[in-house]
This record gives sequence, structure tokens and C-alpha cells, in this order.
Amino acid sequence: TQSVYQGQTGAAIGGDVFGTFPTGITGTGYQWYYSTTPGGTRTAISGATGATYSPNTSVAPFNVEGTYYIYRNASITSTNNYNPVSYVATLESNAATLQVVTPPTITASTTSLTGFTYLVNNGPSAQQSFSVVGTNLVSNVTVTPPVNYEISTTSGSGFQSTPIILTQSGGSVASTTIYVRLKAGLNSGTYNAENIQISADFATTRTVACSGSVTLPTYCTMSGNTTYQTKVTYVGFNSISQISTGTKTVGYTNYSNVSTSVVMGLSYGLSARINTGGDGTCWVRVWFDWNADGDFNDSGEAYDMGSATTVTDAAVSQSPKVILIPSDALIGQTRMRIAVNFYSYPTLCTTNFDGEVEDYTINVVAPVLK
Repeated sequence: TQSVYQGQTGAAIGGDVFGTFPTGITGTGYQWYYSTTPGGTRTAISGATGATYSPNTSVAPFNVEGTYYIYRNASITSTNNYNPVSYVATLESNAATLQVVTPPTITASTTSLTGFTYLVNNGPSAQQSFSVVGTNLVSNVTVTPPVNYEISTTSGSGFQSTPIILTQSGGSVASTTIYVRLKAGLNSGTYNAENIQISADFATTRTVACSGSVTLPTYCTMSGNTTYQTKVTYVGFNSISQISTGTKTVGYTNYSNVSTSVVMGLSYGLSARINTGGDGTCWVRVWFDWNADGDFNDSGEAYDMGSATTVTDAAVSQSPKVILIPSDALIGQTRMRIAVNFYSYPTLCTTNFDGEVEDYTINVVAPVLK
């Protein structure tokens, strides 16, 4: 006797094998049958002609819950008989009992959650939720979050990055709400198709795919014109070393894909070179959004780099400038903006001036304590 969950294959059923026969007598094969009642009408199992048989409960006739009785007929043929020739004898085995039972089942109210988002350094995201139900269980249900998401059974609190165990009672887990959010502290980027795994012994694992993003703040528009070749030709800050000595074709360049990491409380040299676009003096100013609030208007976020006169690729007067990373800077990604302007220091959020603007990404990290 064996019990098998619907959709699975049971253990092989076997029996005696043919022995040594006298001349003229041979064992000619097997055919497996089943009935739905003890001693009931036998029905041949299609294709089941081997010495052993493994019942497959994902296809007919055993894909319906119930009790089945399985028999093996062994056939022997004799050519020694006078009449009839040949003579075939069939021997039926005892019954093997197969119990097909409904498997443990887990149900999730959705297969995906989308739209998790927050501005960099302003996580976590708002929460979303789904529900889990378990039936016919033989174990507890485990809900496992993916690497960049966290889960809770309590709205607004108790979020964790480790699995949650839903304890079954009498084979069931009542409908339980699982709250999900995108973790705080992630870098800007997309965090898509990350699966929450919901599992239990012998049950089909369910998944809920989570998708979201962490975005950088939208900074004010600022750009120079292309009438003159007034431009930044080089920026150096820690590991950033950006050369831009070619012909100027735009008044703003987004280098936010170019980044460096700096440590709170340490100092770094900031270097800048420019092309004045002809005769005259141009001035350079740099801004750091230390509190990552999407602007450069806060105290201590602007740095004057000085000027250079009638050059095509030369350092400005205060280059390199020592930049001390504030001890209260927000940990994580933020923006650095550098601009050059003819005749005077550039003004934030202005456009069409005789100059150029470039943006970079700075990743502020905490010092390592020893």
C-alpha cells in the first residue's frame, strides 16, 4: 500500500519474475490492471506491460483522488499442447493498494507587485501587500524575501530580511497578509523581478515577483549655450578623472553614470580645467548636494574654484581645491555639479549663458571604525 499526492509518481510495484521453464514453455509478458473496488472490474492500464509499474498520478486513470487496486497479469505460452496450440495461461497477482490524495496547496493572492520606489537616501518604499492561504498541509509555510526587499506580517512595522514562518494548524494556514517594501539604503537603479518564495513540504512553491526602483532627485535645469567654446575640459575628484577636450556641442552633460565614493570626515582634492572659448576670463563654481534633497541651496554646498584667462585647457586658480566631506552628509548617492561661466561665477538654475554645466554622482560612505 502506498499513498501518493496528485501530480506525483509513486514507488515502483513489482512481483515474482519468470523462472526456468521446460522446453516449449515461455513467459510471454505482463499486463497491469486496476479496479476501483476490492475485487472489482479490472481495466487494463495502457502501456503498462513491464515487470514493474510506477503509478503516475498526474495522468489518467490515477489523476483523481481515491483508492485504487492494482494487479499484474503474467502470461505463459506453451507449444507442447495437442489442442489448442499454442496454449496461453494467465496468472493474476494479488492487489497492490494505491491511495491518491490531494496534495498540500499554497495559494498567493497575486503573482506580482510593482511600483515600489523612493528617492535615493529616502527609503524604504511604501509598503504593498498580498495574502497567503495553505490547505492540506503537512508542514509550516515559509515565506522568503528576495535580497533587496523585506517583509512583515504587521502593517508599518516588523519588517525583516529573513524568512517568515506561518504555522499550520490542522493542516491549514488561514489567510495571512504579508506586507512588502523595497529596502532602505539601496543605490539608484532598478530592482525588478525579485521573487518572494512561498513554500511548504510537498506543495508547489509559489512566487510573488517584486519590481521597483530607487531614483536620484530631479535637479533644476542648468545649461550654457553653444555659441562659444567656453567649457570644462577636465574634472578630477578622487577616482573621477573626466577629460572633455573635444569640440563643445552641448551646454550640459549628464555624467551621473560617472561616480566616486568618499568618506565622511575626510578631505579630497577637486581639480578643474577649462577652455575660455577665446580671450577673456571665465569662472568655475562647484556644488555638492550633501543632504541629498534635490537642490544645491543649503549652506556649505557651493564651492568657488576661481578663474582662468584666455586658455584652451588650463587649471583654474584654486585647482586643486580641498573638499572636506561634512560629518553630517547623508550617506549614499548624491549629485555634484560643476559649471563654468564667462565674466563671472555661474548662477544656479540658469540657462543659455556663455559656459557649460556637468553633473556627476558622489557616493558618501561612513568611516570605518577601528
